Amino acid sequence: MDRVCAVVVTYNRLELLKETLNALLEVNGSLEKVVVVNNASTDNTHEYLQGLSKESPKVEEYLMKENLGGAGGFKAGLKYAFEQGYDYIWLMDDDSIVKKDSLGPLLEPFKKVEDVGFTCSKVIWTDGTPHKMNIPDVSRVNDNGVAFFGDEGYINVKSCSFVSMMVPARIVDKLGLPYQDFFIWCDDLEYSRRIIRAGYKGLFVEESQVVHKTVTNHNTNIQNCTPKEFWKMEYGFRNRTFMHRKFGEYNLMFLFFARNLYRSVSRKNHKLKAFSIVVGAFFKGIFFKPTA
Repeated sequence: MDRVCAVVVTYNRLELLKETLNALLEVNGSLEKVVVVNNASTDNTHEYLQGLSKESPKVEEYLMKENLGGAGGFKAGLKYAFEQGYDYIWLMDDDSIVKKDSLGPLLEPFKKVEDVGFTCSKVIWTDGTPHKMNIPDVSRVNDNGVAFFGDEGYINVKSCSFVSMMVPARIVDKLGLPYQDFFIWCDDLEYSRRIIRAGYKGLFVEESQVVHKTVTNHNTNIQNCTPKEFWKMEYGFRNRTFMHRKFGEYNLMFLFFARNLYRSVSRKNHKLKAFSIVVGAFFKGIFFKPTA
């Protein structure tokens, strides 16, 4: 039987983490272990996980010495699960609430379809509508450029998020780990694109549903974000610029730059700061050399 490990990355969101873990412990199927990567949380996360792991041996804490962001956490967790010999690693954030039947459908495509590099769930918000942050980019052509809409009833995608992504160990062995230096944002986008670029398929599995429990159902950008989110935007712009450069997508890179310049000056306030973030992050991305 295949060994499955869930990897949850958390930082100072204990109440959400509790809900995430409670749902994972009730999921149907062959989930052998839940590794919680504690990104050096400063609340009571460590104490809670110590107690929970005694009650439920299925839960294990991986305590980081410092906060390396979501990217560093997913790299550490994926590496650890791979080294422990698990066949499949289920990646998710600490606000990803799985349903009892979320796991099985994510594993089925690996048995039915050739060359599957990852599968991903349908991510919904608390009201059941698709979450705007986690709608994958659907692929409309196969490897020969012929239009199609999926393999064996699944939808082929170009990328996905780490809200609920299933990665087989053989992919980690061949393609390595996410870029730790991304710190936050786009690490999942780059990693899933890397898998697709290597010739594997990414499949969207609608039967597997996971709730992304954010405060609102939104997709933040430089035009509508709050000033408190500027630091995340800077990481995101730098990382996506690098990603487009890495994959030789120069037209998309400059289109992305131009679109966000326009969005920055279309804000109702803090236009100059937003503009400088877009420009500065773009040039950082041009020269960025992250390590996995």
